[in-house]
Amino acid sequence: MPLEWGDLRLYMGPQELGGPDDLESPIVEFIGQVQKKLDVAIQELESEPIARALVNAAHNGVSVRLVLEGTISSSAKILMTCLSSVVKKSRTVRC
Repeated sequence: MPLEWGDLRLYMGPQELGGPDDLESPIVEFIGQVQKKLDVAIQELESEPIARALVNAAHNGVSVRLVLEGTISSSAKILMTCLSSVVKKSRTVRC
C-alpha cells in the first residue's frame, strides 16, 4: 500500500525482498496512462510486463525514450529491438 501525499505516491518494494508493495503493477499502469511522451532512465530491465507496456505505449503513438546503463542486458536489447520496429512504423510488434 503506497504512502500518498497530495499527487505524490511512494511505493516500497519489491515484495520478493520483503517490501510491502508490488512495484510492477503501478509502473505498468502508469505507462499505460501516458499519452504523449515517456522518458525512462533505468539501470536494468528484467520485467517482461514493463517491457511490454513500453512497447505498447510506443505502438500507441507515445514517444518513448530510454536511457540505459552502459552494459545492456539481453532483455533490454530485445526491448530496444521491439521499440525500433515500432518507430519504423511497423504495425506488428514481435517480442
